[in-house]
Amino acid sequence: MTIRFSLPACLAAALALGACKNNEAVEFANATRLGFGAGVDYTETDPDGADVTDATRVYGGVDFGHRLNGNLELGALVGLESADTPGDRTNSGKLGPQMRYYLRETGSVQPWLAAAVGFGGSDAGGDSNGYAFASAGGGISFFASKWVAIETKLYYEHENYDDFDKNGIRLALGISTFF
Repeated sequence: MTIRFSLPACLAAALALGACKNNEAVEFANATRLGFGAGVDYTETDPDGADVTDATRVYGGVDFGHRLNGNLELGALVGLESADTPGDRTNSGKLGPQMRYYLRETGSVQPWLAAAVGFGGSDAGGDSNGYAFASAGGGISFFASKWVAIETKLYYEHENYDDFDKNGIRLALGISTFF
């Protein structure tokens, strides 16, 4: 097994470690968040009456939210994905509302739970396919300053197409700004 390090990943880790040392009370009631993230996932596609197909996808996305109080955040997400499956490359995009619930209101390390639903489109197999999706999971925001957080995310996602379903586990690293 080969482990590769990239400059952005190393910078993110350094900022996260700095956030852990920062004991400044970070409090965000009525704050707005803009986040950028990227990661990989493992998906299992189950077409009706066909064999299950596995794939690893690379994705990126933008999301935003507004904290209504110290814990609850409502917002939206926009995602773009690219997947290499045996004999095919697919691209897709999605849009939908999302919710986060922060388990801690203040502090430089804030764990949270999240859920999202929405619609997307994909060019799987050269055809245009629409789908509905639902995801649930969680993450941790490591505040490097009062206005910037490095985030780790892990969640499950289900995509429902007309004639097949996709289920995936996602791992992502992101950065969010608060204003």
